[in-house]
This record gives sequence, C-alpha cells and structure tokens, in this order.
Amino acid sequence: MEKKLLQDLLRNGVKRVSSVPGESDVYLLRDGNYLKVFTDDFVLANETYNGNALEKKILEADQLHLPYQIKKPIVAGYDYSGLFKAYVTPAFTGDDLSKYFHELGFFDQMLPETYTKRLRYLEKIIKDANKEGVVFPDLCSEGNVLYNPRGVLGLIDYDGLQIGDDRSIVYLSSALGDPRQYENSKYKLDGLYTPQLDRKSMIILYFANAFDLDLSDVGQINPSTGRVITVDEKMDQINMHDEDVRNLVRTAFSSHGYNDSIIEAVEKFDYESSIFFQNEGKKLIKGRIRF
Repeated sequence: MEKKLLQDLLRNGVKRVSSVPGESDVYLLRDGNYLKVFTDDFVLANETYNGNALEKKILEADQLHLPYQIKKPIVAGYDYSGLFKAYVTPAFTGDDLSKYFHELGFFDQMLPETYTKRLRYLEKIIKDANKEGVVFPDLCSEGNVLYNPRGVLGLIDYDGLQIGDDRSIVYLSSALGDPRQYENSKYKLDGLYTPQLDRKSMIILYFANAFDLDLSDVGQINPSTGRVITVDEKMDQINMHDEDVRNLVRTAFSSHGYNDSIIEAVEKFDYESSIFFQNEGKKLIKGRIRF
C-alpha cells in the first residue's frame, strides 16, 4: 500500500463531495479518485477503541481477494506527525441505489424482475465477500451502493466494512432499525457481526426499492395505535400475501432462525406478477398490482 502525506493529497483535491460531521470528509481528486479524510476525533476514538485497527484495515486491503466491485483503498494518507488520517479509493461514478432505480424507464420500474435482477447481482457480491470474512454493517445506507448508467455496480466506504476479526469502529445503517435487536448470537458473535446481518440488509434494500417500504420501524411502538408495529402489518400495506416471503421477513426480525435469500424467495412472486401484468394488462407499480 502506497503511503503519502495528507497535505500532498489535498493539493490534488478538486472539491469536497460529502461530509459526516465529526467523522470524515470526502474529496474528488483531479485524477478522478476519491480521498476520504477522517477527523482527529474519529481517528483518536478508533485508537482508543482498539489501537491501530482502522489503519491496519486500510493498509492490508490489497492483500484481500475481494470482488472487484468493492472499491479497495490504493493509498493511505498521514499527517506530518505520522498519524493515519485518510485513504484514497479508485474512481467510480454512479448513482446511489435508490436514484438508479427511480431513473429507470417507466416500464422497467413497473416490472418486479427489474429489482430482483439488479439486487441478485449485489447479493452475489456480498456472498462472495462473506466467504472472505467480510460483513457489511452499513450496506443499507444506499449511498454506499452505486450503479453507473451501464448497470455496473460499485461498493464504496471501505472503512465501514467489518473484515475478519477487525475491531475498528463500524456503524450499522439506520435503515436496519434499533441496533439493540442485533445484540444476539444470530447477528453478533464475540463482538463481531455475522453474515446473517447482510442477509437482513438485502431484505431491507429489496422492500425499500421495489415497494418504497421502510422496515426500520418494525418492533417499535406505533404512536397512533400504541401497539407494536409488526412484519405482517408492513406486508399488508403492500398487499404482499405470499406466505413464503412473509415467513422469511418474520425470521429476519427474530433473534432465531436462519435468514434465507430474499431474492430467491421473491422470484416466484415476481414471475407470477409479471405474467399477470403481461396477460391481463393490469398496472403494476414497483412490484405491486393496483386496480
């Protein structure tokens, strides 16, 4: 891994493209690559939490055999004192997952296989990375999943990955809901997230994009009714009556059981919906038939 002074890297900066207060800033460089710079507080918090785990994760990135769609660091940045502060990743231009789907043609948006096809592609990448000991706690933050106009996918935010027994600070996506529901052996072992988390993230992403359905509040109290929001209520909202799909989602929100692939589960539902649409001429919007 090449190492450079942060000040030299910043001189090649074009503009700041994103910022997380108290954590990091991302800059577009003149060569098209991206520079992520951490705040001093974030770096020191990581060092306090577990020494140089964050720096080690970045420096050892080129030793991992990960799917090429995962954009690995190519340069590590240091300040004058030798403190690790930043890393550079290769250029990749694309829209986040939600924007990509919304900008597809109207007919594509109507067909449910539009979503399963693209998300199956993402799921395979995730499964291949899982085999290398990688988990994606922040996968549901759709800004980390990009598609370019040719349908090529790129995964960014490398420091947010959990790699092997890496103990650097990682954050769960807010789309996953209350983080306390993942403090069990299904989703976390010896302080590390399991691949079961990625299976649930794929479920969250599927329903968010194919149905515009937010599942983050499942298990919370509905202020209007005073009752706990259930998976079945959410499925009823989108007229999802396929019992195999409903059972899969119920399992994902339980601390027990194995999370199966949402993509495989919905393919039968997608096929039947598409045939109905094509034969009967009904209006199918985002995987849901409206009369």
